[in-house]
Amino acid sequence: MFTIGICDDDERYRTELVGLCDDYIKSNNLECEIIQFSSGEEVLAYEGDKICLLLLDVEMGKIDGIEVMRRLEKSSMVWRIVFVTSHEECVWDSFGLKTLGFAVKPLDYNKLQKWISIAVRENNERVPIEFDTIDGRMYKYVDEICYIKASGNYSILYDGNSETLVNGIIKAWQDKLKDTAVHRIHKSYLVNFEYIKKLHSDKVVMQDGTELNVGRLYREKTNSLYKEFVYELAMGRR
Repeated sequence: MFTIGICDDDERYRTELVGLCDDYIKSNNLECEIIQFSSGEEVLAYEGDKICLLLLDVEMGKIDGIEVMRRLEKSSMVWRIVFVTSHEECVWDSFGLKTLGFAVKPLDYNKLQKWISIAVRENNERVPIEFDTIDGRMYKYVDEICYIKASGNYSILYDGNSETLVNGIIKAWQDKLKDTAVHRIHKSYLVNFEYIKKLHSDKVVMQDGTELNVGRLYREKTNSLYKEFVYELAMGRR
């Protein structure tokens, strides 16, 4: 079941978005549930099924959409977010781990169709990666991998909360993850670009504040790949 959440403190606009989503669902025979929220507080208190796509207003009451996004970064409750707002200047603040895109009100059917289609496709394409650990097999989706660190003949996987020693040298994981957002930035590190908060010439700062060195031989390529990553994200999606 694909679940769409709509969060806006304007009931009229929520109703309008529900209508547009219904049109998409019917046209594409999508098995989908729509959940409405009137505030950021309601989203953060939600405990139901995972929301695959959250259409989120920016300007709302005590907790705005940007703060909701930040608080959801380590939560699995919401997978992807599209900001829908009349404040176009907020676009740069809207970039985050879960951000799929940014749309300016009023959102028409063609724009909405684009975002839902991307979210549905990417959700269907999510394939868990298998890792062998000392305790057995473990599975992680690519967007659950923060970085991988070399550790001799093994590697250490960090998922944003904990580290796990896994079989396989870092070069093997680089090859396996080559068509994803995970890239080699150092002889000892593979980093998921979705988790980067800031890139400097010689280091990256991750969303949780962790700083990882960028190897001298990797700096030019890392800078180029990250610029491409950010540009494509800003223009609509990778």
